[in-house]
Amino acid sequence: MLGKLLKHEFRQTARILPFVFLSAVVLSAFAFISYQTKFESFQAIATLLMVVSIAGIPIVSFIFLIQRFGKNLFGGEGYLMFTLPVKSVELYWSKFISTMVWGAASIVVSFGELMLFIYFVGGMTGAGVTELIMIFEQIFAVGNIHIILIYLLCALAVFLFSFTAVVFFSITLSNTGIGGKSPNLIAFVFFMVISIVLNTLESLSMVLIPVSLRITTSPPSIAIVNENMMSMLNNINGAGLDTILIGIGNFLVTIPVAIAAIAITIRMMKKKVNLR
Repeated sequence: MLGKLLKHEFRQTARILPFVFLSAVVLSAFAFISYQTKFESFQAIATLLMVVSIAGIPIVSFIFLIQRFGKNLFGGEGYLMFTLPVKSVELYWSKFISTMVWGAASIVVSFGELMLFIYFVGGMTGAGVTELIMIFEQIFAVGNIHIILIYLLCALAVFLFSFTAVVFFSITLSNTGIGGKSPNLIAFVFFMVISIVLNTLESLSMVLIPVSLRITTSPPSIAIVNENMMSMLNNINGAGLDTILIGIGNFLVTIPVAIAAIAITIRMMKKKVNLR
């Protein structure tokens, strides 16, 4: 049944989100024409619109997906959704997986538009992209580059996982009766409070837990080591560093918290939610 719910969810969300992504294509085409014709006024407008679009596509996508979760399960459609011959856990995961997939897609589209923006600003000669690549090569001109690429992908996945879990938890909690007549406002308050606490714990665990990526420039290397970032901070004496530690202990906090939020949300959906 989860497969059928996912199929329905993707079919419904596909009516809106591809058009949001299409805006990136349209704006990129407008920017291409404006930079090709070298009309400065058009270039300024195109640059502004692309900057707004790069930041706006993920934001608009997540707002749409979050609103859909709230309205479908706790709004006017909630009575229908919870009378379907499916389990609450299946309803939850259909929304969760859909949000994760579309959220990742929106970030990929935004990143692609960013690369085009850099290309256009570089005079469409590839200079901007080439310079960016050279910078990355200088920063990551070390062995085992696959480690940092895996780290970046894992960081993105963990962010999407925890963000979605906390948002859905906040919305569900506010619809247990705690939110009163303003569940959306209370859900936002819950989300902000939880995010602040979680970000604080993540920052502390990132610095204190002895699991880090060690990037060394002389000799060039990348490795996962049993050190925390405090050892690097304690060695800063105003001189340049040839070794950088990036703490990854925050994963050990973020993932369990997200899993707990998911489990509690599913439990609340089974027993305690109020439909509007």
